[in-house]
Formats: sequence, C-alpha cells, structure tokens
Amino acid sequence: MTETRLATLEDIPALLEMRMEFLGEANAVADEALAGMLRMTNEEFLREGLADDSFVQVVALDGNTIAATGSASFYRLPPNKGCPNGRCAYVGNMYTRPAYRRRGLAESILTQLLAEAKARNCRKIMLHATEMGRPLYRKLGFADSKDDMVLKV
Repeated sequence: MTETRLATLEDIPALLEMRMEFLGEANAVADEALAGMLRMTNEEFLREGLADDSFVQVVALDGNTIAATGSASFYRLPPNKGCPNGRCAYVGNMYTRPAYRRRGLAESILTQLLAEAKARNCRKIMLHATEMGRPLYRKLGFADSKDDMVLKV
C-alpha cells in the first residue's frame, strides 16, 4: 500500500535519484558531464524551491521507497484574459518507477498537485505531456494546446 505526501528538504537525496532516473528514461542522458551538471543544478533547484515554497513535490511511498513523484512550480504572469489573476502553475517531473506503473499513483499525485495549485488560487495550470501521460491528463481536465512557442537561449 502506498501513501502520498509533500516532499521535504530531507527528501532531496531520494528526489535527486528519482529525477536522474526520470531524465535517463525520458531523455537518455548518457553524457557523464551533463548528468553531473544536471544533478548539481537539480539539487540547487530543489533546495531553493522547497525552501521558498515556489515549488512542491509530491511523493508516493511504498514503505521508505519513493515509487512515484510529481511536482508543481508556482509563478505569476501579468494578468490577462487567459489567466485573470496571473497566478500559474507548471506541473512537471511526473514519474512512476516501472514496477509501480498502472496502480493509480500518478493520478493520486496529480490530484494532490492540482489541489495545491487551486489552494494557491492558480488560474492556469500547464504541463508537457508524454504520450503515456496524455490519457490521465485529459481525464483530469487538461486540454491539448498548440499555442506555445519556445526560444532556447
């Protein structure tokens, strides 16, 4: 049986392991130098975001093992018709270890993240969806969007 809870600063070593697993599976990060840099910058991000409450991460636990995780970053944009108060959340890092998939963990985590975003009065919640995740995101009300453009600097 698993339980979900918000991650704390004490969880950072385990969260880093999960993040590196996710990056390895999703992006095949094979370059050791890049992997080392990503580990360092992800640790910095986790420490800062968890400390200043601009970021939350939910973990699903099987005993002391993190079976699945997901996160949300909170930010504000100038208010506009698509988000009248400008409060936004970005859901990311949704990852379930292969042995725990198809048990409803991602849905439990995402439901908790959405509740957290709504409690913070976020009017727009975005995410990047993999093909595996799309059915869940649609089930919980997300719609496909083709409006975004990206400039990598």
